[in-house]
Amino acid sequence: MAARGAQWVDATMTFGHPAGTFPGDAAFHVEWTAHLGDRGSLGVNLSRITSSPHNGTHADAPYHVLEDGHRSEAFPIEPFVGPCLVVDVPKPKTNLAEPSMGARILQSRPERVLFRTRTGPVPARFPTDFTGLHPNLVEDLVRAGVRLVGTDAPSIDRADVHGLKAHRVLFKGGSYNLENLDLSSVRPGEYDLHAAPLKVAGLCAAPVRALLRPRASTP
Repeated sequence: MAARGAQWVDATMTFGHPAGTFPGDAAFHVEWTAHLGDRGSLGVNLSRITSSPHNGTHADAPYHVLEDGHRSEAFPIEPFVGPCLVVDVPKPKTNLAEPSMGARILQSRPERVLFRTRTGPVPARFPTDFTGLHPNLVEDLVRAGVRLVGTDAPSIDRADVHGLKAHRVLFKGGSYNLENLDLSSVRPGEYDLHAAPLKVAGLCAAPVRALLRPRASTP
């Protein structure tokens, strides 16, 4: 139950933010195709974009790592809407949130867990040393019924891990992810989450507008 008078908090990294795209992936670019003052125009501003869908706050579709996984138009709604738990991750030496965190997280039997790996604002550029989630931790969460795993890092897998094992564990277990959240104004605790992915056809990921509202137990 939401706390009385609680306001929604925007936990979204802007689509197109400089920190929002992995190096080597398709960068965000805007091109204007018409302006209000153009001769012979319809009197409107028109733009188009090119970008990887893995930009800003987004959800990966299972097809990102599984050949038989569904694509972005087939995201279900339920995993992305409902109560969730936000947890802090102490800065680990290995840049991995370890499986030992699972026991504490699962005490309240959450269906959705968001990991807060930094305390400051969204970085100005892509962070190469961000904290990922140990695949065994993800496996423990999924086995316990967690339907959504989110992070304020660019990926649930560490940057130097090939094969995206945590992603594979997550999707094979029927769960989903959120990446590049902005949790800088969010304290650990229980929230209502509304973060449905955009229904866009045929992609390996989709942008998300992530909103959080404190529940009664969160100060």
